Amino acid sequence: MKAALFVLVLALPLAACGLDDDQARLCRQVLGVVDPAAQNVIASPLPRPQHGVRLGYRTTDFARASGAEITCEFAGSGFGRGRFDLVRVETLDGRLSEMQLFWLRRVLEMRQPFQPRAGDDARMPEALPWLYLLQQFSNAITVSCVYGLLAVGFTLVYGIIGKINLAFGEMYMIGAMVTMIWTKIFVAAGAGGLALGLFAILSIAMVTTAGYGWMTHRAVFRPLHASVTQAPLIAAIGLSLFLREGTRLLHGAGNYWLRPPFPDVITLAGNTAFPVTVTLSQGLILVLTGLTYGALVLLLRATPFGRMQRACADDSRMAALLGVNVRRTVAATFVIGAAAAGVAGFIVAQHYGVANFHMGVVLGFKALTAAVLGGIGSVGGAMLGGLMIGLIETFWSGYLSIAYRDVAVFAILVGVLIFRPQGLMGGRPNR
Repeated sequence: MKAALFVLVLALPLAACGLDDDQARLCRQVLGVVDPAAQNVIASPLPRPQHGVRLGYRTTDFARASGAEITCEFAGSGFGRGRFDLVRVETLDGRLSEMQLFWLRRVLEMRQPFQPRAGDDARMPEALPWLYLLQQFSNAITVSCVYGLLAVGFTLVYGIIGKINLAFGEMYMIGAMVTMIWTKIFVAAGAGGLALGLFAILSIAMVTTAGYGWMTHRAVFRPLHASVTQAPLIAAIGLSLFLREGTRLLHGAGNYWLRPPFPDVITLAGNTAFPVTVTLSQGLILVLTGLTYGALVLLLRATPFGRMQRACADDSRMAALLGVNVRRTVAATFVIGAAAAGVAGFIVAQHYGVANFHMGVVLGFKALTAAVLGGIGSVGGAMLGGLMIGLIETFWSGYLSIAYRDVAVFAILVGVLIFRPQGLMGGRPNR
């Protein structure tokens, strides 16, 4: 009996050094996200004192045809706490950042199959289509707000000068990059509380993009205001390229990552089988966008500047004869539109936690599609267009092939320009 116990005690450390099948299964799920083409996977435990699994595999990727590997490290092992807490993932490309790990965990959670638990409502599978529909509505909140804010910037400038500023996508990108940089500075300095710090960062992003908006008017559109050719449009494209490549040279071509400050999840409907959730960040984004819209409408309809802005949009020459400083009003409109783009960049940086130098290209054209759909020249139409494009894009991704999502959005732009160029709310045509 003593000999058997002695053998058992010696075997326990050896068992602890063996492969944890559950951790290996989780690491295979990670590999399915990182490299879906992985084949011939072989698992081996990490050496002590690490807790985890190393997977060697082959892939169809030509650059790694000779083989690759991925390492998954967990906070604990055996029967200890943290056995399933993924704390490190490393591939041949390097170690995943904290922000990439955060989104990897979210993807793994979304990939879990539907398995009703004990005590769940037996009628839950019948309600799944409606719950899924409601979830898509909640997912569309953020993108609709972003498209709406950028569409407002497009429509304000077009409404007063009759020309499209294609550099608004880059204004949004600059707002996101400024948000990233200053958030890291505030975190490193430990300055202020969370709410005060975010308000300060939002203010900095808006002021920075507003300054770029003023320079856009002063350097590009003001010298070409009397041009009847497409020179302003071409100059705006050149400005867009200048801002994009300047950002790439100054900050690099890689992504900036940031941990979202409000990742808390709120359940709206459903139960443990399929909860319909939103994050606290989405609720705050909706409030911030609503306040921005309200302030903009109040500015345009109940202030002397709003009257001057609308007068210049209706007839700039008559407004000048009546004593309105047209140049100053146009410059202020550029500033306001760029500040709205800065708010959109702040939202994306804080909610999605990623920014790069080329993020404004496609999104800028989608925002232009929203402005055209709602009726370019109409602020209310821009808000409506942003909501519709956000809903269309989200539901297309949720129910159809995500590969054709952008094709569908730009097909809407083509269709609107052909069949209803004035948009849904009858924006004023180009002068």
